[in-house]
Amino acid sequence: MPAPLVTGISPREGCPGIKITIRGENLGLDEKDFIGLKICGDDCRASATWVSPTKIVAYAGNGQGKGDVVVITKSGGVGSCSVGFYGRVEQAGQFQEVAVWIEEDAVALFGLNASKTPALLPGSGDTLSGSTTDSSNATQAEELYDMFPTSN
Repeated sequence: MPAPLVTGISPREGCPGIKITIRGENLGLDEKDFIGLKICGDDCRASATWVSPTKIVAYAGNGQGKGDVVVITKSGGVGSCSVGFYGRVEQAGQFQEVAVWIEEDAVALFGLNASKTPALLPGSGDTLSGSTTDSSNATQAEELYDMFPTSN
């Protein structure tokens, strides 16, 4: 069988964890024949699903910058790529929008943890109001009073 050839990828750029559809020729006879996938030099086989000899769906790894999408099969060996993927890293902040939607599956797959980002929760140090009240020992009523002091 000829070597795999990646001829299309969608989207062509994105952050780690973005879902990518890879199209091409000779991408494997079946799921067992499909043994490897590298996106921007990062091994993404664990997150990839073989759909057909012309389609694979995967999640981008941590590769940054412009790179190739290379499929490896038992029957055809290491493939080539006529299109590239641009891996970029964007950090979403309180005042910065990110134009990429990260799939919920990627959160579990890549260990992306929302608790590492600052949250505007009672007792977390609300950065907008400057409050750094520790409400770990407060009751729900006290927390609500702290959040809405003018309400009855």
